[in-house]
Amino acid sequence: MLQPHAISINIKSSNKLYIKYFTYYFYFLLKKNKLNTLHIKKLSLPLILKKFTFLKSPHIDKIARTQLELRTTEVILKITNFTVTEQAKLKKLIIFFIKNLPLTLTITVKTTNN
Repeated sequence: MLQPHAISINIKSSNKLYIKYFTYYFYFLLKKNKLNTLHIKKLSLPLILKKFTFLKSPHIDKIARTQLELRTTEVILKITNFTVTEQAKLKKLIIFFIKNLPLTLTITVKTTNN
């Protein structure tokens, strides 16, 4: 059975502060569980904007419109350089985070083999 070479955690949210708090808490728990030898790369992806336009009064005025904007930020944490025991601890931490996740955050976890 091949061991995963890297684990990537993709975090999406509409609020930057939730992502920031999540990453700081993740680093804190890694340090507390003595997983200091891991190499973690933090990649910030560009901001995704979705704009919606609604007509206020569709019968008469086409000029009276309301625009709304939905901003989503995305961060990827790529974890490498881990052993089998560290991998087991990482899986437990990731499962803990997925169970105790705020509603505004979405997380996807991928493992890559080389």
